[in-house]
Amino acid sequence: MYNPAPFVEDRIDVLHELIRQYPLATIVTCGPSGPEATHVPVVLHADQGANGVLRCHLARANDHGKSFLKGSAVLAISHGADHYITPSWYTTKQEHGKVVPTWNYYRLGTLSLAGLAINVPIADFGGADRAQKMPYVPIAAAAKSAIETVAAGWYFYQMPAKEKKWCAYCIAGALANFGIFALAVPEALKAIAALRKK
Repeated sequence: MYNPAPFVEDRIDVLHELIRQYPLATIVTCGPSGPEATHVPVVLHADQGANGVLRCHLARANDHGKSFLKGSAVLAISHGADHYITPSWYTTKQEHGKVVPTWNYYRLGTLSLAGLAINVPIADFGGADRAQKMPYVPIAAAAKSAIETVAAGWYFYQMPAKEKKWCAYCIAGALANFGIFALAVPEALKAIAALRKK
């Protein structure tokens, strides 16, 4: 999101307060058919994750939820107060008249990787012996995490190579993907062995 340096706000407590005061957010993803957006209330869990976790509920009938299941990047935009600012408020209006009207507003864009959150129900699905009883579940979980790990590795490479800067959130996301993959592989190997015995 475009954010000129004089207007940057990076204090977590201030950002969290904006979310609490204005919980209606615009959730944006980009799927196969293009960008999708849904206005939905969000709940902030400030004590979870590096910068807090946002939770929301989408109706089952809302196809936008399918983007979450595919692990799309998710942008949540919190909308704060806004108001028109007339040029007559500027002292320079009387001096030289070279001013333009503007619109002051508060907006907060938070980026999330829904694919990481989806790993929790996947990890819980099928019980402790699912490698034997439901072998395709751990194999699918490992395949999903493998794809996400490759993507995370690519983004990790892009930070110093292309963007010329490091992103703490991106590093945390990449490490989480690497960790999930490392945990998923042993169970997937057990599941493949169980399939071979059948």
